[in-house]
This record gives sequence, structure tokens and C-alpha cells, in this order.
Amino acid sequence: MCAAQMQPDWLSLEENSAGAEVLTMVERRFETTMVDRLLGLGLTRAEIHSVVLPARTLQHRRSRKELLTVDESDRVIRLLRILRATEAGYGNRDSALEWLRRPNPRLDSELRNVLFAQGGRTPMSLLTTEVGARMVEELLGQIQHGMYI
Repeated sequence: MCAAQMQPDWLSLEENSAGAEVLTMVERRFETTMVDRLLGLGLTRAEIHSVVLPARTLQHRRSRKELLTVDESDRVIRLLRILRATEAGYGNRDSALEWLRRPNPRLDSELRNVLFAQGGRTPMSLLTTEVGARMVEELLGQIQHGMYI
């Protein structure tokens, strides 16, 4: 059984039971149809191509009927994990996606010394790396606990 068949809706998995199951899914790798599932969650093609895999790579994988790589599958899970956490904080998917797409000045100020960011960093733009995803999770935690100014 492939990973995509094992997991129809990762967002519905219990947070504390996901670790080993999710690792198994990533290691087994997702089918390219997972991109269609991400689109169905409201993510745009541009977001998916930026965070998970480039359009040309997706086209190549589909033409050869290949699975996503382990790294690409891991990026899918990262994207879903952050979407789930954002939904939990904002109450619904539309609000979560709006927040992920909106430039956040807090992210700019934290990154300015490291990356010389000039503004316009969105939480979504940080999801290309695990470090960026952790920063987004930290910001979400601060918002949920009322520490965000």
C-alpha cells in the first residue's frame, strides 16, 4: 500500500499519534496525486511549486509515473503540519490561508539581521525549509498565547 492510500486526510490525524505513522508515509513516498489533494485544500499551484516541488519536476514525475521523493514527501507533510496548526489557531482554513499568505512584519524583523529582508516575508514563504517552518510555528504559538505584539 502506498503512502497516499494510507493517509486520505493528514489534517484529521491526532497530533500525538502522527509521529511514526507520518514517518512511514514519508519513507514510502507520496504519489503525485498528492499535489491535487493539496490544491483541494486551497493551496495554489504557485505555493505548491515553491514549497514542495517545481512545476517542471512535477511534470517529469507524472510523465514517468514516479512517486515524489522522500524529501518532497517530507515537504508535503511540513506544509500540511503548518496548515493544520494555523487552522487550529485561526479557526478555519480560509483564515489560516489568509494569514499564511499575508506579509508579517514580525518575520521581517527577525530575519533582517540574517537575510537582509526588505519586507514582504509571508509565513508561506518560510515553509521552504524546516527552520522557516519552525519560525512560523513559534510565531503561531506566540499568537495563541497572546505574546504577539
